Parts: sequence; C-alpha cells; structure tokens
Amino acid sequence: MTTSSAEPARLRRYPDDLTAADSELATLATDLNTAMDDFAAAAGAFKPAGFDAGWAGHFVQNLHDESVYLGQWVKSVGDGFAAVGTDANGDGVFDVEDGVLAPLVGEPTRAEAQEEADGRAAAARVRAALIAAGYDPDHFDPATIRLLMNDDERFRALYTELTGTGDRMWNEDFAAGFYDSLGVEGTHTLLGVFDLYASRRLNAGLFDDVSWIGDPRTELLGPFVDGWARATDSPDLSDERAAMLRTEDPVDQRHLALLMSGNRGTTTPHGWPTEPSASW
Repeated sequence: MTTSSAEPARLRRYPDDLTAADSELATLATDLNTAMDDFAAAAGAFKPAGFDAGWAGHFVQNLHDESVYLGQWVKSVGDGFAAVGTDANGDGVFDVEDGVLAPLVGEPTRAEAQEEADGRAAAARVRAALIAAGYDPDHFDPATIRLLMNDDERFRALYTELTGTGDRMWNEDFAAGFYDSLGVEGTHTLLGVFDLYASRRLNAGLFDDVSWIGDPRTELLGPFVDGWARATDSPDLSDERAAMLRTEDPVDQRHLALLMSGNRGTTTPHGWPTEPSASW
C-alpha cells in the first residue's frame, strides 16, 4: 500500500487563498452576462447568427464553480490527513496510507465526481436488475445462474441494463464508482451472468430465440473487463482487489481470470466457455 505525506494545516487554508480570485471570477461572470445581454438586445441586424448571449458568462461561472469545488476538495484532503494520518516527527507533516485516505476525499473535479456518482447509480440499477431476475448480488451462488429461461423478459431486461452500463465503462471514475458500489459478491454474480449469456447464445436450440443477444465477448465481457482495468489503480477498489485475489474456489478463480484478461482494445479474452462451468 502506498503512503502519502502532507501538511493538513496548509491544505485546510487553501480555500481562503482562492477567495479573492473566486470573487473576481463571480463578478466577471455577472459583468459578461450583462454586457452580452445588452449587445444582443441592441445589435439588431448586426447580431451574428446563432449568437449565444449566455455562453461567455456561463463559461466563467463554471470556472468559478470548479475553483470553489477544488478548494473544498483540497480542504477535505487536509481534514483526511488530520483525521487518519500520523505526525511521527511532530513537524506538522502527516503520513497516511492512500487506501485509508481515499474514501474520505472523493474526486478532485466536479466532472470526475459526477462520473463516479453515475457509476454508483449504475451499480444500483444493475443490482436491482439482478435481484429482479432472481439473483442475490450480496451472495454469489453458482447454483442460481441457470434459473432464467431465454424467453423470460427479466433475462432480456437484465441484458439491456448490462449493455447500457458497459457503454460507460471507458471512464475510469465511472468504473471505480461502479465496482466499489457493486462489491465483490456482486462482481462474481455479474461474471456468472456473463457466462450464462455466452452459453445461451452458443448453445441455443432450434426454437430458442436468442437473436437479441449480441456477442457477449464484445457486448459484456470486453467493456466490463476494460472498466476494471481502467479503475484497478483506484484506492477505492483496494479491498475489492484483495478479495478477488484471495480465493481457492475454482469458479471464483475463473472470474478472476476473466477480469485479468486484459483491455479489450489490446487483448482478446481467453477461455470463454461454450457452456458454464461444470461445477455449476
């Protein structure tokens, strides 16, 4: 586990250091809005087509809001160091393990914070879809994986939810929020369901309609493995990584192998079964 050092007192003062600049940005945003509105009202035929009177003011206001958010984030880092760090030398410099600090500070930009929140919301929807389909995302049970029939509307609804979530897995903050919220048991359940979709698609009977199932390697496994790879350095997932590695169960080991099969852009996942594990 990596360790970081900082002076909490200096970090906590950072928002105060930004007060004057933030005030100037807020004033500039207001002045720009007034000036652009006056121009739009008086320009007549000289107003350019598509002129957006609010764009400049909104841009500066966004800079202001981002600066205020950053100031509070830096302060939260200082608070985190003071709360869980140690000052071994008594010089005001605190040391703390990154994995302990990370849950206390969140993301450094509003955009990253929103992506993480979206990932957690997506995990909640996936959990709900798993539960509706008869699976328990808090306790992976391989015996339940085969329960759904191909024509069960819950089977299709779950697939739709999963593919929609996979479309966002390219963003590491989204992926980190998703996996941190879904948890280890939920991730095992997710991978078990991926195996089921692969089996149903490859072993469909003559009268089974599975035309709505795309290639699970690219529609499901690829995006979610890519997301795991992108988020794997996140301190938020330290517990999940440790738990995924700490297993002697053959099904869990298979899931770990799938997660570690690489970025979909550089590596083709290996060992995709023609049917779920025989141990199921």
